[in-house]
Formats: sequence, structure tokens, C-alpha cells
Amino acid sequence: MVARRASVRLRALMPVLLIALGSGCSLGGVSQASDDHVLRTGWSATDVAVPKAAARMKRIGSAGPLQIRTDRPIVINFWSSTCGPCRKEMPMLERLSHDGVQVVGVSRDNLLKYARKEIRDRKVTFPNYSDASGDVMFGLSKVLYPNGIPTTIVVSGGRVRWVHIGAFASYSELHRSVLNRLTP
Repeated sequence: MVARRASVRLRALMPVLLIALGSGCSLGGVSQASDDHVLRTGWSATDVAVPKAAARMKRIGSAGPLQIRTDRPIVINFWSSTCGPCRKEMPMLERLSHDGVQVVGVSRDNLLKYARKEIRDRKVTFPNYSDASGDVMFGLSKVLYPNGIPTTIVVSGGRVRWVHIGAFASYSELHRSVLNRLTP
């Protein structure tokens, strides 16, 4: 009887566990991205090209492909509406965009209606794109977790220069750490 109750409880919890595991929220720690590259949470310096798949991402809310300007650094944040830390970062990224930093969001949501709702509910005005297929994140798998969100990258000169894996605790941490990486 006890085993049956435990089995029923486990079956009842299974959808919650699958959602939690499938949400992709970064749990921190260390991960082996490839045979010779270990990724850690926090900032890492890098120098890789932005994947060509980025040009094929569709903008959420309006038409037009992602245009990565090479004359000015850009902060790109990978997020999902199912990720609590991502939702917490949205207002911080919005504020950063109002402080003169070029910010772009990239949703990993499979269903764009959830990404649109999150953008609308949080009153986000910076441009957001969809990478539901994961092509862009997988194209950067040597420097970031392909399903790890939130992840923030700094692009300069068309190349990924910095990667931050994991959530920022506060706006001051986000602002200070991004500005330190935008200036040479």
C-alpha cells in the first residue's frame, strides 16, 4: 500500500519534474561542453564568431532579421518564459537598455506565444528574437551551455568576446560587470 501511494505521488510529480528539467534554467557548477573545454558559471573571455544561424532568427513582435552592428558592442541574453531567473533578469536588462547599452533578447521558448506574453507582461522594449530550434546556442556550444539559461554574451566586432553563464543577482552586478566588458 505504501509503495502504491509513493508510485501515485511520483506519477503526479512527473510533469512538474519534466518541466523543471526541460526549462533549461542554469543550475550552476561545471559542465563539460566538449572533450577539451570545461564551462563554468560566471564570466569567461572568448573569441568566437557569431553563428550564421543568428541571421535567420525571427524577431518576436515585428519583422526583420537580427542585425549585429560591428561598430558598437551588443549584449545578448538567452532566456525562456519558463525560467524564473530569466524572468527576474528581464527588468534589469530593460533598465540596462535604457542606460545606453544595446541589448537584445533571444528566447528559447518553443511556443512564441509564451515569449510574447512575457515580453508584454514585463513591458520589455529592447528587441527580442526566437531561437526555438537552438541553432544559435548550439552554434556557440564551445563557449556556453547549449540549453543553459539565462546566459548573457557580449558581442563586439561581430565576435563573441565574453560569456556569462547563470543569473545576475542584482542590477548593480549586471550593470557593473557588463560595462567592465564593454570597455577595452
